[in-house]
Amino acid sequence: MGNSSSLKSGFKKDFKVSEMLGKGAFGKVSRITRKSDGKEFAVKEIVKKNLETDDEENLHKEIDIMRKFQHPFVVGLVEVYSDKKKICLVIDLCTGGHLLERMANKKLYTEQDAARIVYQLADVCKAMHEIGVIHRDLKPENILFATHEADSPIKVTDFGLSKFVDNAWTKNLKTPCGTPAYVAPEVLLRKGYNNMCDLWSVGVILYLLVSGYPPFYGSDLNKLCRRIVKGSYDFLPKPFKNVSDDAKNVINGLLKVKSDVRLTAHQLLDNPWVKGGAPADDLPDTKEGLRREYLRTKFKRQIHLVVAMDAIVRSKGFQKVG
Repeated sequence: MGNSSSLKSGFKKDFKVSEMLGKGAFGKVSRITRKSDGKEFAVKEIVKKNLETDDEENLHKEIDIMRKFQHPFVVGLVEVYSDKKKICLVIDLCTGGHLLERMANKKLYTEQDAARIVYQLADVCKAMHEIGVIHRDLKPENILFATHEADSPIKVTDFGLSKFVDNAWTKNLKTPCGTPAYVAPEVLLRKGYNNMCDLWSVGVILYLLVSGYPPFYGSDLNKLCRRIVKGSYDFLPKPFKNVSDDAKNVINGLLKVKSDVRLTAHQLLDNPWVKGGAPADDLPDTKEGLRREYLRTKFKRQIHLVVAMDAIVRSKGFQKVG
C-alpha cells in the first residue's frame, strides 16, 4: 500500500471508538477518544478491499496534502494508521454541522454571515495556492463547522481531488475534476486551468448563500455545463430583491468566465463587503432555500464530474460548446 513506512500501527491501542458519525463508499467515520489524554477526534476508516488502484493513489495524495497543509479553517490530519484490512485517518472532530444546515437553522441569517464564510474560504484559498495546493472540489458539503458556538470557524474538508503543483497560477491542469454545479468553465473546456477554479467555486457558494438557489442549473448535465461555460446566470430568484449591490458585485467578480479577470483570494480578503461591510438585515427567504438545498444534496448522491464528462462526450452534445 504505497508509502506504508509513514503509516503507524496500533490504532486500537491508542484510541477508543465511541460512536459512528457517518458511512461512505469506502468505509465509515466515527468519534474517537485518545487514551493518553482523553481528547476527542474523528477517524475516517477506509476498507482496503473496497479500493481500486486509482483510489489508493488518490488516498495517498490526499494524505500527503493534508500532512503538508495545516490551516485554522481546514480539517487537520492528526495521524494515519494502517493494518491488513484498513487505513485509519485520525482527523479533527467537527461537531458544528454542515454549512447549509447550519445557516438554514440560524434565527437571524444575514449577508454578514455569508461574508464571514467567504472571508474564511478566501483565507484558505490564499494559503493553499501559495504552497501549490488546488482543492478542485469546494462545495457546501465539504464545509463543516468546528463547534456549535456562534463564532465557530469553518473547516474545509475532503482533499481527495486536490492537486499539488509547482505553481498554482500556471494553467497546466486538464483533468475534469469536481462536482458539476460548482466547477469552473475552464475545467469543463479542458484547455488548461489553474488555482482560479477554486475562486469560481467560492462564487457559486456565495450566490447560494445569499439567495438559497444555485446560480447554474439545467434539466440535464449537458445543459448545466452549457450554462456554466457561457457564464449564464442572473439575479432573478426572489430572495435577490433583498440582497445588496455590493454582494452582487462580489458574485460578478468571482463568476467571470475568463479566469484571468476573476477576483483572486487576495482581492476577496481586501473587499469591503467581505471584510465586514455586509448588511445585517435578516434574509428569511434565503434560509428556506438553503434548507431545501441542504435536504436535496443530503439525499441525492452527487455525480462526479469525470463520470458526467464521459457521458456528455459520448453523446457528442457538449463538444459543440466553446
